[in-house]
Amino acid sequence: MATHNEDGGSAKLEFSSLLRIIPTSMEHATKGLYDLQTAAINANGESPPRDSETFKRIRAPLKEQWEAIAQLFRKCISLGNDIKLLQKYGTGAEKDEIVVILGDISTKGQQCAGLALQLANGHDAVVEPYFSQREAFQKQLDHPKVKVDVRQSQPTTPQPASAGRSSKVTATRRASQEEFTIDPLEAFLAESGKSLYPDGLRAMALVQNSFDSIQDHLFTLSNLLHQQSETYDRFLTKAKSTLDEPTMKEAQDMAQKWEMYRKDLTEVVNDVFKICDAIMVDATGAPPPVNATQMIGHEDSANEYPKGGVRDHPRGIFSRLLKLFAKRDTSNDAR
Repeated sequence: MATHNEDGGSAKLEFSSLLRIIPTSMEHATKGLYDLQTAAINANGESPPRDSETFKRIRAPLKEQWEAIAQLFRKCISLGNDIKLLQKYGTGAEKDEIVVILGDISTKGQQCAGLALQLANGHDAVVEPYFSQREAFQKQLDHPKVKVDVRQSQPTTPQPASAGRSSKVTATRRASQEEFTIDPLEAFLAESGKSLYPDGLRAMALVQNSFDSIQDHLFTLSNLLHQQSETYDRFLTKAKSTLDEPTMKEAQDMAQKWEMYRKDLTEVVNDVFKICDAIMVDATGAPPPVNATQMIGHEDSANEYPKGGVRDHPRGIFSRLLKLFAKRDTSNDAR
């Protein structure tokens, strides 16, 4: 189960930093779950995948939580709008007006802090569907029905550039004072191969770390909002008697920071809603080889698939494309 730090993290974070960390953790969790599902499908060699409903049950509460986080950020935008009023009125405002504004800021700040804390405390229940299946996923990955060797999908060892193949599009780099070339097409295909066959155990670690990060930083966010609300409570107490100029300047300095936060919040809300759509995307996995004991990438097994319209394995297609480009380059050289 996820661990967390209710004291708000190991170091003090700026509000603007939290606004980036939480959505980034959501993105990582989304990628981790997608890669894990892909790895499980590849390991089982099943189509349609048997775990599709399981992953839907895992993803649904995450989407609900993340939508609630987006709504929290919207409430923070509203809080920022109230704080901005302090800049608008400035020191020339009537005392009663300042008292009302500070009262609204304090109330909304506490509401936002409370919502962040509620989301953090409820996080364990949100991720429970994943942790209840983690052991089953681990077994699938540890004992796959289909073994996939992705080493054949890595870029080939760079070779010294050949003067007779100048028509070939290459990316160059220097190593040991010699110029080497890497074929961009081959590199792209290698990356595609890795995306088709992700490391399931690494994906599980990414999911775990992302879940922990979301919860830890929700606690941190709650603490920061609570601290800011207490600061405005202090301003409010002074405003009810005599709001001196240094205190008002401090309040306006905070308001200036919130002007930046409001812009960041607007962008982040849009980002989070996009991630909420992405989290529900179901992985399909790569087309598995027929023989579970054979390794993908062997020349004589690259296209061994059952009859009936099942498409070639991508690695077979990749090999053909590479050969096709090699032939094209050879013909160009001959000219």
